[in-house]
Amino acid sequence: MRKGNLIILLIFINFSLFAQLEKRSFNSEKITNQVIEIDGLLNEPVWQTIPMMNDFIQYVPNNSEEPSSETQAWFFYSEEGIYLGIKCFEDDINNIHKELRARDDYFGSNSDGIGVMLSPYNDGINYNYFLVSASNVQTDELYSADGPDVSWNAVWESSVSINEDGWSSEIFIPYSALRFSKKEVQTWGINIWRFHAKTQEWSSWNYVNNENINWWKYTGDVLNLENLNPPVRLSITPYISGIYEKKTSLKPRYDYNLGMDLKYGISESITLDMTLIPDFKQVQSDDVVLNLSPFEQYYNERRQFFTEGMDLFKKGDIFYSRRIGQKPQKYDAFLDSLKDEDDLIANPTKTQLINSTKISGRTKTGLGFGMLNSMTSKSVAEAEDYETSENIEFLTQPFTNYNVAVIDQTLFKNSYISLINTNYYNSEYQSNVTAAELYFTNSQNTYGVKAIGAYSYVNDENISEGFKTVVNGGKTGGKFRATYNLSVISDQYNQNYLGYMRNNNQFNNELTLIHKIVKPFSVFLDMSNEFRFNYNMLYNPNVYSELLTSYVFRAKFKNQYYFVMHAVWAPEQKHDYYETRTTDKYIALGKWYHNCFTLDTDPTKLISSSFHYGFNNSYDYFLNTNLYRYSIEPSIKVNNKLRINYSYNYEAEKNTPGFVDNDDTNIYMGERDRETITNSVDLSYVFNNEMSLKLRLRHYWSQAKYDNYYTVENNGNLLLTDYPENKNVNYNAFNIDLTYSWNFAPGSELLVNWKYSTNESDTDVNGSYLNNLNNIVDYDNVNSISIKLIYFMDYYSLKSKIR
Repeated sequence: MRKGNLIILLIFINFSLFAQLEKRSFNSEKITNQVIEIDGLLNEPVWQTIPMMNDFIQYVPNNSEEPSSETQAWFFYSEEGIYLGIKCFEDDINNIHKELRARDDYFGSNSDGIGVMLSPYNDGINYNYFLVSASNVQTDELYSADGPDVSWNAVWESSVSINEDGWSSEIFIPYSALRFSKKEVQTWGINIWRFHAKTQEWSSWNYVNNENINWWKYTGDVLNLENLNPPVRLSITPYISGIYEKKTSLKPRYDYNLGMDLKYGISESITLDMTLIPDFKQVQSDDVVLNLSPFEQYYNERRQFFTEGMDLFKKGDIFYSRRIGQKPQKYDAFLDSLKDEDDLIANPTKTQLINSTKISGRTKTGLGFGMLNSMTSKSVAEAEDYETSENIEFLTQPFTNYNVAVIDQTLFKNSYISLINTNYYNSEYQSNVTAAELYFTNSQNTYGVKAIGAYSYVNDENISEGFKTVVNGGKTGGKFRATYNLSVISDQYNQNYLGYMRNNNQFNNELTLIHKIVKPFSVFLDMSNEFRFNYNMLYNPNVYSELLTSYVFRAKFKNQYYFVMHAVWAPEQKHDYYETRTTDKYIALGKWYHNCFTLDTDPTKLISSSFHYGFNNSYDYFLNTNLYRYSIEPSIKVNNKLRINYSYNYEAEKNTPGFVDNDDTNIYMGERDRETITNSVDLSYVFNNEMSLKLRLRHYWSQAKYDNYYTVENNGNLLLTDYPENKNVNYNAFNIDLTYSWNFAPGSELLVNWKYSTNESDTDVNGSYLNNLNNIVDYDNVNSISIKLIYFMDYYSLKSKIR
């Protein structure tokens, strides 16, 4: 072959490859006066006349290669909404995996599925994701710069059909489920995804480079969407609930509640959400623990109103919705004020939420804004004085108002700048925190920087003001990645009245280097190596705190096993100012190292499991401090309807110094041995794609036994001393959550929930785990049964029925 022809051929090949992987687009078609039955059959004439979307490309495991099975898709729109038809070819229909899961529980299942990613504003940041499994289980999510919001729910239609050459699905998404502008001609972002469970293969219509982060951003374009008419978005969801509750030694309590959720589209892109007299009794119990650390325990939000559509309120990282309706601010103060002989009558553990309202939206210019307001009624505790027999009333928290406001402007199609404010107010305490956030990335999402600056003002009998600055940036995509993170938080900064932060008073530096191999080779599907270096100081005084180096190796094998190895080394002593609960003194902890290993077996098998083992050792310290932990978490898929997950976790600490007490002159530390065992069982039985039953049992036992006590010297060393009190702790927590759910109509649900909970703490550390398990039946407990009926009504459905 002549040299010139060879060059031309190479140019042609490269151009063809580029053309194949460039951003795709197609012209949309509007179809009117046709009745489409959503039955999954694709037998209406329209599916044969509109252009096809095919030539899907693998995302994983063999990125950019042809998928193992062909997929075809069709898209059109009408006056009412978006229609999609998707055909998944399969040589042997016995290879179609159809595991049933509850709604919104697709990820992690072993079921074939298809999904459509839509970005009505096509801004490179905000997306709606609709997924359907081969058993027609729906999952929907919102995606933003902060990742997925899995709690978002929309009302849409889907159906699936299995036939001789594979399976197909029809999807209808009404405009009422989306937010978009009123521009006469619009271009939306779109991608179609398919998951093939047998090969664990994801493929997409528009190419997505799996070397880069935020896979959902890589959409193609659907062009020429003309004269879309956003409907009146009004939905009302009234509910009625009843509860029977029995606490040990108290009379049974019967109660009922009437409430309502309202959603109203103020304009085509602005939505009002309101919940009146909310009822969250069906929310799963928290996994409580014995917390001996200096940091507050973090619990995930499970209440739907505070999880759905909250992407805007995550800006600045200063809002933690669990603060709303949490334990009253003077709950513990009331208990401390009582004499031992006083009889406690009532001390509510949560403030009563009256209502919550949020307004959020985004204009066609990319300006997003949100406002959230909640109110809780005053909380009053009551006891009987043992001497006078008179009732004692104590205001543990006055009427309180919580407010969050945010504005967010998209920049250059995939970046943004935001401003957010949180305000906590009652007659005793006030807190006001403001944060600005900037996120900028290049068009390929391979380089980026994120910066947050915040200021806090708190008046809780003393006035304090502080600031927070966090900057993270570098190369975030590609095979080689390098990022640097700087976190500076002043000692007076406090966002915890309406936010969450483990600790302030820090000056932390972190450098992260990552190398990823995403192409399969040898026995591996993918592999990554990560190196991290941390140098941490206090902000005030500006002194050394900690130096760490760490290494993480991750690998996924062709047999679908997954392995992680994590190693940490502290080459210098740690000066722990947080454990002493003061900046005046620190504990000089020894140099230490940590190793742990995790192995996950093939999740597609009927029986799979996860194994974990880890240990810490201190090697330059007068106490022989060490820790080790292990866990095993088997999962059994009995059939396509029944799955059982079991988890056993064991952790043991030896000779660990921990805070005990302080007075005007000394800080007291205890040398403790701690043992923790957690057993939990999760059982899920899905009757069909509308009805499911979930059972969760969890027993948590932890005990801490103190052998010696010390005072903290000015140089960080510990001096043996006498301490008169017994600080041993033996703690048990046991919970049962049984929930029956029936989605009897779109957006409507019947929930029946049984809860049993008990927790007990004492100083007896001589019993074994089995002794503590046997003693659970003797502890005070709360036993409750609740029923909640939710009925969804919206303008679109009512209008269709009337017609």
